[in-house]
Amino acid sequence: MRKIAIAGLFALILAGCGNPADSNITANPLPQAARVPAATQPLATAPDPAAADRPAPAQPDDTTIQQPPEPAPQPKPALPEVPAGEKKDDGLWFALPFERGQGSLRLARQNDLLRVDVHVRLPYYAGDAARDRGTVLDLILSVDGANGRRLLFYPSPAWQPGPEPLMFRSEATYNKTAGMARLTEQPSFGARADVKYWDEWKATLYVDLRLVVVPGSTPASVADSWRAALIAGNQAARLAFPQGLNDMNPGLTPERMVTFKFSDLPRLADADESPRESAIEDEKEQQDAMRALTAVTQKRDFGGLQKKTREYIKTWPDALWLRFLDYLVARVGYENDLPGVDSDFAGPMKAYLEACPGQSQVHLDYLAALVAQGKTAQADEHFAALLQSPLVRGNRTTEVMINVRHGATLAGNGELDAADAIVARFKDNETIAADKDLKTLYDGLVRAVASARAQWQDELAWRADDAKKTNPRLTVETTKGTFVIELFEDDAPNTTASMVELAKAGFYNGLSFHRFVPNFVIQGGCPKGDGTGDGGYRLQSEVSRRNHFRGMVGMACSGPRTNTEGSQFYVCLSNNQSVKNLSGKYVIVGRVIEGMDVVDKLRAGDKMTKVTASNLRDHEYKAKKIQ
Repeated sequence: MRKIAIAGLFALILAGCGNPADSNITANPLPQAARVPAATQPLATAPDPAAADRPAPAQPDDTTIQQPPEPAPQPKPALPEVPAGEKKDDGLWFALPFERGQGSLRLARQNDLLRVDVHVRLPYYAGDAARDRGTVLDLILSVDGANGRRLLFYPSPAWQPGPEPLMFRSEATYNKTAGMARLTEQPSFGARADVKYWDEWKATLYVDLRLVVVPGSTPASVADSWRAALIAGNQAARLAFPQGLNDMNPGLTPERMVTFKFSDLPRLADADESPRESAIEDEKEQQDAMRALTAVTQKRDFGGLQKKTREYIKTWPDALWLRFLDYLVARVGYENDLPGVDSDFAGPMKAYLEACPGQSQVHLDYLAALVAQGKTAQADEHFAALLQSPLVRGNRTTEVMINVRHGATLAGNGELDAADAIVARFKDNETIAADKDLKTLYDGLVRAVASARAQWQDELAWRADDAKKTNPRLTVETTKGTFVIELFEDDAPNTTASMVELAKAGFYNGLSFHRFVPNFVIQGGCPKGDGTGDGGYRLQSEVSRRNHFRGMVGMACSGPRTNTEGSQFYVCLSNNQSVKNLSGKYVIVGRVIEGMDVVDKLRAGDKMTKVTASNLRDHEYKAKKIQ
C-alpha cells in the first residue's frame, strides 16, 4: 500500500483529480507524490532559442519623429441615481444588477435585529469555470458614510482538516483616510446561507445594530438613520452595489450608498429564539466539529474520519464543507487504498454536486471517475445534463472548456470515438481561435486522439495475429472470482516459460495481491507479500513492441530494462496516460481475455487461491534464469 503524509493528504485532491503519472511498476514500489493534472497546470510559453542572437530593435529618435497628440479625455458615463428601494409588506427591496443574471437585497426588522437577505440568481460561478470554491458577502453599514463597519460572510466554504477551523464571518472598520482594519472579534451579526442550486444562492445576515459601534451610533444611543452598501460574488461574478461605490474604501464615496431608517423598515414575525444568537451558536458547534475531525485525522484514523464526517452530515445536511470533506476522504482512500475507508468516492462527489452543482471542476472530476471505472453510460448521461445546465448554457467559453477537457478524459481512457466527436465538433471554432489557453487544450486533445488511435490500431492487428496462434493461458482463481490470462509466448518466450513453470509448481497458490493503484494497476505474485520477493531468480527483460492497455499483464521489476523481472506481475486497470507511459519500458507478457470484471474488484490483500496453466504448445516450458 502506498503511504502518504498527513500534510499532503487532502492536497492530493485540492490540486484536482487525476491519475498517477509516469508511475513505476517496481518490485518494491515507492510512494508517489501528488501531482496537478496537466489540464490544470499553468500554461507556459516556450523560450525562443534564437532570440539571444538577434540584435535589439532600433529605437526611434523622439527628436525627429513626430508623436501623435494625446487623445482628449473622455467624460465618465453618468452614474444612475442611488436607488431608494421598493417598500413592501415584507421589507425594503433593492434589485442587484449583476452583468449576467439578477439578484435582490431585502432589508427588514426581526427580533429587534436588522435582517438582510441577499438572493442572487445566476450560475454560482457564473459559468466561468472553477475560479475558487467560495463566495463572499460584504455588507457595509455607516451613519455618516465616511466611517463604518464591514460585515463579511462566506456562504460556501470548503474545508480540510488543519490547524484552524473555518472562519465563516469577520468584521472590519473603515474610514476614508485609513481604509479597512480587521476586528479581532465579530460580535454584531450572525448569518446563514443556502447555495444548493444551479442558478441561485441565498444568504441572510442578522445584525444587532447596538453592537455596530460607528461615529453617530453607540450601544447607549443607537442611530435610526443608516447608510448601506453591498459587495457580493466571487472572482467569476462580482458586484458592488450601488453602482459607483468605491469597494476598496467606501468612505471615499459615501454619496453612493443607499439610505434607510431602521424604524421605518417592515417588521417580520419574530422567531422563538434570536436568529442571530442561534446562527452564531450553530457556527461555533460546526467549528468544534472541525476541531474533532482534525484530531481524528492526526491519529491517521481515516476510517474514523469518514465515519465521523458522515455522522456530522446528518446534523448539518446543508453544510457544504462536510459534503466536500466526505468526497475528499473517500477519494484519498480510493487512491491510497486506505484501510477502513469506503472508497466509492463517486457517490460522495455526486452528493456534493447535488448540494452545490455550480462547480465545473467537480463535474469534470466526477466525469473522469465514471469514465475511469468504465461507467460510460452514466458519464454520458451526466455530461449531457451538464451541457444543458445553467453553468454551461449560454457561455461559449465554459462550453468549450468543459467539452475539450472531457474529451481529454475520454481519449486518455481509450474512448476514442467519443473523443473524436468532440474534436470534430470544435474544429475551426471561433471561441478556441480567440483564446490561446483553450487552443492549447484543444490542440493537445487532437494530438492525444491521433496518437491513441494509431496505438490502438497496432494493438488490434496484434490481437488478430494472436487469434491464429496457440498461446498458453493461466487461469487465476482469486477470493473475488476467476480471470484468465493469455500469454504472449512469441513476444516474451522466456517470461512465458517462467510463468507457466511457476504455475505448474503451484508457486502462486495462496499468494496475495499486495499493491493496488486505482485506474492504474493491481499487482501480485510476491512470496513475501510486500513487493520485495521473487521466485528465487531473475529474468532477462523481454520488452516488446506492444503498448500497455487496460487488461494487459506486465512484469514488475526493479527498473525498466534491468533484467530484474521475477515472479511478480501486474494487470493494467485503465487506458489512461499513466498506463500508456509504461509502454516500451516494461515486459508485456499477456492480457486478460476473461474476467476483467473480477480484476476490477481486486484490492491489496486479496489472494490467488489457485493458478493453473493450459493451452500449452508441444514443448517443455523451462525458463533461462539469472541467479
